[in-house]
Amino acid sequence: MNNESSNSAAQESSESPQLARRGCWLRRLHRISGLALLVYMTALFTGTHLPKPEELMPIEGNDKLLHFGAYFGMAILMAIRCSEFRSVSVMTSLAIWSLIALTGAIDEVTQMIPAIHRQADVADWIADLLGGACGLIVWKMCSAVWMRTSGHVCGQSKHDGRVES
Repeated sequence: MNNESSNSAAQESSESPQLARRGCWLRRLHRISGLALLVYMTALFTGTHLPKPEELMPIEGNDKLLHFGAYFGMAILMAIRCSEFRSVSVMTSLAIWSLIALTGAIDEVTQMIPAIHRQADVADWIADLLGGACGLIVWKMCSAVWMRTSGHVCGQSKHDGRVES
């Protein structure tokens, strides 16, 4: 056994129970992230296609904050889901953001279906894009803090070769 692998094994075996609990919490989050994302996107798509949403939830003034917040949450859920399989690198973040852009565009375009009695708004799509970008930035910041404080990236030891760059 070489010196590097013995140091790695020693560090992993000396993890505190607190670090083990943190990793366990994140593994549970990963397990439910797919279902949570599916439910979230279904609720979002359904809510944006109801014929008269103001009857269900009165929106006074500008609804751009709702768009921002909805896509902020979607970006974080997508990043959590992706982090189960790989490090959320810059390229992965751009792929997530592209999916958010496509989802927002499809959402706005399908609102133009006459039976829905809604209208597409480019400003809503821009709010979606900004919310998604901010969600990814917050995810990146939180995962960096997580890695620094726990020695783990999304439940993985920083010694297993999958460290974010």
